[in-house]
Amino acid sequence: MVTHRLPCALLLGAALVLGSSVLAEPGTSPASEAHPTISPAGEAGTFSFTFENDIFAGTDRYYTSGVRFAWVSSDEPCEWLATLGHRVARSVMPEARVAWSLAVGQSMYTARNVSSRNPPRDDRPFAGWLYATGGLSSASEADLSTVEVSLGVIGPSARAHEAQDFAHYLTNGDKYEGWNRQIDDRPAVLITLVRSWALQWAALEGFAADVVPAVGANLGNVQTSAAVGMIARFGHHLEVDFGPPRIRPALAGNGVFRSPNGKWAFYAFVGAEGRAIAYDQTIDGNDDGYWRVDREPLVGEVSGGAELVYRAVRASFAMIVQSATFEQQSHTPFVFGSLQLSTAF
Repeated sequence: MVTHRLPCALLLGAALVLGSSVLAEPGTSPASEAHPTISPAGEAGTFSFTFENDIFAGTDRYYTSGVRFAWVSSDEPCEWLATLGHRVARSVMPEARVAWSLAVGQSMYTARNVSSRNPPRDDRPFAGWLYATGGLSSASEADLSTVEVSLGVIGPSARAHEAQDFAHYLTNGDKYEGWNRQIDDRPAVLITLVRSWALQWAALEGFAADVVPAVGANLGNVQTSAAVGMIARFGHHLEVDFGPPRIRPALAGNGVFRSPNGKWAFYAFVGAEGRAIAYDQTIDGNDDGYWRVDREPLVGEVSGGAELVYRAVRASFAMIVQSATFEQQSHTPFVFGSLQLSTAF
């Protein structure tokens, strides 16, 4: 019973950390005094595409695919929204210029056994999540803060079944037979709060090394969780960003990046993230009682990859190794890749 109380305790701890500055008076943020606002690479904004899939590891199961298209504007939102971002979410926003973002995405989850219309009940439930996201972000030289609200649907209306069938048709892949048992339709809400810090600890001949710790929380019926993580980077012009973006509920990165001081920026990175999960709709939302699986309350990830920036274009790739997300998971660790492309206008 102790292990199942631990996620709730960590969620409370994350809420205290993220909310510690809510009682502070406006304009007293130490980070805002020490670091000026940093502008993104483009005058209009940044478009980014993120694709996560276990095809990079030669498998096709569990968290099998995630796709996200995002736009981060270089303009501040309307005055009332910027004020709301600072006052309501001051705990995750330094007193700096606020940018707004929009995104759409789809994530899909499947069982390991995909050849039967009635998969083993102790396998991962089939599920799809389709969503639209609105967000506010604020960045200084050393801080990145993000608040996002995602609204969508989990269930057949997410069209994950059709999306997978179409992708497998194009690649001559197998048709998965278990989608008739996917989790039923229900509204999906996810509120994400993340704060990251870039801490440089070494510089040599135009190269540098830093660490980017992050804390965050996901609140809603998609997932309720708290997370801590860190990436370590080594390369040239690390100031271009805070790490490549990932698909939620992961912590890392953001769609915006900065133009390097010169034409090129590049770095290699390794990272780790730990997540305490109190609820996960794609595992716990088993209303019809078909699936017999138990969510793991603690999930960890390690990652490694590289990023390249040329003027207003950014590309990155990483491989992620993830621990089991449910107790009956037979293939652990689970490995997938994350590909990201961004361009600023």
